[in-house]
Amino acid sequence: LNERGLDGQYVKQIILTHRCKKHRPETLEQKILATADAMAHFQQPFYLWYSHISNKSLSEQFKTMAAKMEWDYYVKIFWDSERDVVRSYYEALKRWVNGGEL
Repeated sequence: LNERGLDGQYVKQIILTHRCKKHRPETLEQKILATADAMAHFQQPFYLWYSHISNKSLSEQFKTMAAKMEWDYYVKIFWDSERDVVRSYYEALKRWVNGGEL
């Protein structure tokens, strides 16, 4: 990072806030990373992968996934325009975890 002119500590802070748990992203870069991470969960088979590796019952998996989806969609995505990009994925997955079809 230093060779590229990037401050390693600054980059570390960007990475540490991407989950929006202990620390909320404040800088533009932190918000971009958190948003990109959340969007990736909707556009890749993240939730299907999660259900495959989990040792919880299907109903418990769905409860966990529903909570994570809400967190990703409403807390980690910082811009409505980006929420619009993944809205159809979010709505389809929401139907699935609520007992519907994809």
